Amino acid sequence: MRIAHPQDRIRYVYRRRFGEGADIIALVQALGGSGDFGYFYDGRFGASVGGGVVSQLTDFLGKAPALTASGTARPSYTAATGALTFDGVSNYMASAAAAQFDLSTAQSLVFVGSVPGNSNPRNISVSDASTPTRSLGIEAAASAAAYGGATPVTAVSGVAETTTVRLWVASIDGTNLNIDCPNVARVSTALAAQAAGSCVLTLGGQWAATNLANMTWLSQFRLNRVVTSSDLTAILAWAEKYRGAVHA
Repeated sequence: MRIAHPQDRIRYVYRRRFGEGADIIALVQALGGSGDFGYFYDGRFGASVGGGVVSQLTDFLGKAPALTASGTARPSYTAATGALTFDGVSNYMASAAAAQFDLSTAQSLVFVGSVPGNSNPRNISVSDASTPTRSLGIEAAASAAAYGGATPVTAVSGVAETTTVRLWVASIDGTNLNIDCPNVARVSTALAAQAAGSCVLTLGGQWAATNLANMTWLSQFRLNRVVTSSDLTAILAWAEKYRGAVHA
């Protein structure tokens, strides 16, 4: 897969050699290696911070484009945890459209953060437009949910919106849209295969300033397959130990 910029790849090689982000590197290797990932964003690494807010976030693996914030609409930053806090009013970060966010193949969008309720929530989103024909994301309304396509939603029963940091996984396989939240059975709904094409990754909303959400964001990555039970076990152990996530 083409990297976003040669310097990003150099940065990843440096990290592997000198141990920066050792917990991420260990997780990547445990799940099959960097070839099984589309990107891995983590607030502890690659965040450009000034005045307590974040203007840019680079992919730890050096594969996907940087996420940027526009003007003063920037999330606040907690240095101790690498957490980004979005206000649900003006804060969001988005990538350029890129092939790394294509939704036509089986994949899982893994998110560590909170999903508090919002009036028009899209906590995280990969989509092709403000009114998408292709999309995959996580939202919080009456309950935490995954959404995809245009736009079926599948909700986890009994897991309400919350300010607690948890692990959430939305996956697609061309037939179904799934949401996984550890200790809760997987929920699925039918979702036809999505057309190939570049999409935009947005944190704190959907397609720029659409459906903004207040939330705390810590980490997010794409696994190039639908997660298995053993994948979830490994990811949850990492999320609990290194990103402060708790069980549902």
